[in-house]
Amino acid sequence: MNRTRLAIPIALLLTGTSLVAQATFRSSSQEVLIDFVARDKHQKVIKDLKPEEVQIFEDGALQRPTSFRYRDGSEEPGSSITGPSAGHSAAGFDPLREINLVSIVFDNLSANSRHEVSSHVQDFLNTGMGPNTWAAVFTLHYQLKAVQPYTTDRDLLLKAVKFVGAANSTEFARRSLDVLKDINSAQAAATGNQATFQPLQPGSAEERGPDSDRRLAAVRLATAQVALRMLFQQEGSRTIDALRRLVRAQASLAGRKTILFVCEGLTIPPQQPELLDTIIGEANRNNITFYTLDARGLSTASNVKISRMSNEALNASLSGTAGPNVQATDLQANARHLAQGTGGFAMDNSNDLRAPLLRVMEDIRSHYEVTYVPSSTNFDGRFRKLEVRVSRPGIHVAGRQGYYALPFINGEMVAPYEIAALRALDQQPVPHAFPFHIGALGFDADQRGVNYRVVAAIPNNSLTATTDPEHKTFRLRAAVLALAKNEQGQIVSHAARDVPFEGPADRLVDFRQGQMTIILPMRVAAGRYHLEVAALDMEASSASVFRSVLMVPPAAAADLRLGDVVWVRSVQAHTEPTGDGDPLDTPQGKVTPLVSPSYSNAEAASFLFWIYRSRTISEPPAVEILLSKDGSTVSALRPDVAPSEAGAIPVTGRLPLSKLDPGTYEITVAARQGALRAVARSQLEVR
Repeated sequence: MNRTRLAIPIALLLTGTSLVAQATFRSSSQEVLIDFVARDKHQKVIKDLKPEEVQIFEDGALQRPTSFRYRDGSEEPGSSITGPSAGHSAAGFDPLREINLVSIVFDNLSANSRHEVSSHVQDFLNTGMGPNTWAAVFTLHYQLKAVQPYTTDRDLLLKAVKFVGAANSTEFARRSLDVLKDINSAQAAATGNQATFQPLQPGSAEERGPDSDRRLAAVRLATAQVALRMLFQQEGSRTIDALRRLVRAQASLAGRKTILFVCEGLTIPPQQPELLDTIIGEANRNNITFYTLDARGLSTASNVKISRMSNEALNASLSGTAGPNVQATDLQANARHLAQGTGGFAMDNSNDLRAPLLRVMEDIRSHYEVTYVPSSTNFDGRFRKLEVRVSRPGIHVAGRQGYYALPFINGEMVAPYEIAALRALDQQPVPHAFPFHIGALGFDADQRGVNYRVVAAIPNNSLTATTDPEHKTFRLRAAVLALAKNEQGQIVSHAARDVPFEGPADRLVDFRQGQMTIILPMRVAAGRYHLEVAALDMEASSASVFRSVLMVPPAAAADLRLGDVVWVRSVQAHTEPTGDGDPLDTPQGKVTPLVSPSYSNAEAASFLFWIYRSRTISEPPAVEILLSKDGSTVSALRPDVAPSEAGAIPVTGRLPLSKLDPGTYEITVAARQGALRAVARSQLEVR
C-alpha cells in the first residue's frame, strides 16, 4: 500500500482541519456518486455485475453513468470505467479512490452497554478489514474525541475499543428514562390516578407506584418536565453537531466512507427536528453511509410508550403558552431513520449482533460505485429519489434512497428551507411581509474572528397560525437565515435555523401577545461587512428581509475585552451547564436576549456581559456601569465581579429604573484590570 500518499488527507482529517480544494477528487461539484451492494436471495454478495446490467434512475428518469466500478478493497481497480470520468481510468489508477474509511463512534453509553457492545465491535474488527480499509475510534461526550486516529493496524483499533469499553461516561438514555419514570409516577399522583398507574419499565423499582401527596407530585412533575427538556436539548445539540462535523470533515475524501454509530438511540433537539434530514442529505451527497448499533439490545421498556410520554412532557414543559412541535422523541426510530436514509441499516432490538456486523463489513469491503451528472441542473432543494435496477433475475440491491438537491454556501450544503430564504434576499423589491427586529451581539474573539450571536425577534401576532380542530391545536413555523458578506459581496459566514411550534388551540390568543426569539451563531473576522437576514413565515409562504452594516473590531492588543451588553428577556434554568462555550449559557441558566430593550420606569433591566480578562495580569478585573442621558451621567453601578482564574467571567445584574424620566439612555460599561481598560456601549428606552 502506498502509505505516503494517504498520509496527507488522513492527517488533515484527524486534526479537524477543513480539507482544501485540491483534495477533492470528484470531477464536478454536480456529479452524483452512489454506491450499492448486490446480494442474491441467500444474502451472498454478487461481485460480477456488468455495466450493461445496471440502470440508474433519478426521480424516475434514466441517467447516463460516467463511471462504473466494483470495489473489493484491493489496490487494483475491480472494473474498468465506462464513459468520460475525469482522471480515473484503469491506466491512471489512484489508490486514494480505493480507500474504505470507517469511523467507529461511541456515544454516551451505560456501563453495561459499553462493556457488552465493545466485545461485539472487537469481533467486527476481527472479521477482516481488508488492506485498504482505514478505521478510527471516536467517543462522543460533549465533543467528538479521537481515541485512535485512522489506521490499518487492527491491534491499535482493538486496544482503543477495549479502552472505550472500560471508560466512564454519562449516558443519556438512562438519565432520560429515569426522569420519565419520575414524570410517569408524579403524573399519576397529581391527577389522582394511582390505581391505573403502569410502570414504563416493568420489573424495575418503578413498580412501587406513585406517591399519595398530590400537591408534592404536581411540583415534582413540573420540575421533571423541565429537566427532561434540557436533557433533550443539550444531548441533541451535542450529538447532531458532532456527527455533522464528522460528515463535513470527510466530504472531500474519495472512496466509500462508513460511520458505525454505537449508541442507545439518537437524540434530536426538540426545536430542530429538521436537523436529522439535513445530516442525511449531507451524508448522501458526500458518499457517507451510517450504520447504527443500539447497544441496549433487547429491553423491557417500550420505545413507543417512552416516545409518546417524552413528547407530552416536552410540550408541557415549555415556558409561556406554546411549545415546539416535537416530532423526534423515539430515539431508536431516529437512529433507524439515519441509517436507512443513508443506505445503511440499523441494528437494534437484538442481543446477537454477529450476523449484522458481518454484513456491515461485507458492505464496506465489497460494493459497486457509479457516478453520473444529473440530467436536471435545478438544485432547488427537493428530495430526488434514486433507484438502482439490475436486469439479472434474483438480485437484491441495497443503497441510499436518494439525496436532497441542494446548493452550497462556502462549501457547506444548505438546508431546504434556506433556499426560500436565499430567494427572499434576492427578491426585488425587498419583501417586508411582517415586522421583525435584529440584533448582533459580539463576545469572545480568537484568530478566527469574533464570536457573534445574531438574534431575530419576531412578534407572534405577525406569524400565521394554522389550527387543527380535530386535535385542538395550532401550529406555526418560522425560519431565519443570516449572511455576512464582505465588500466584494462574498459570503464569509452564514447561519440558519428553522423553528416549528405547536400548542393547544385555547392558548393561541395568549400566545400572540409574545414573540419568537431565534438565535444564530456566527464567527466573523475583523472588518466591515454587510449583514443580510431573511425571516420566513413558513405557514404563509411569506418573508421579510433586514439589511445592515456590521463593523467587527479587531481583537484588543491589550488582551482585555468586554463582550456586548445583553439585555435579558428571560432565563431558562438548566440541569447542568452544556459545556459547549455558548456565551448565552450562564451559571444561572440559558439567557434569551431582548433585541430592542424598552422598559417602564417601574421595572428593573436585567443584563449580562462577559469580561475576557488578561491572563498576564494577576490583579482581578473590576467594572463600572454608567447610565447617562443627553450626555449627562444619571447613575452609576459597580456590580461585583466573581473571583475567577478563568479567561471569561460572566457579569449579571439588574439596573434600577424607578427614578428615571422617560427617554433614551446610553449605557457605558467600563472594565479595568491593572493598567488595561475596555469599554462596551449600549442603549435602552424607558417609558
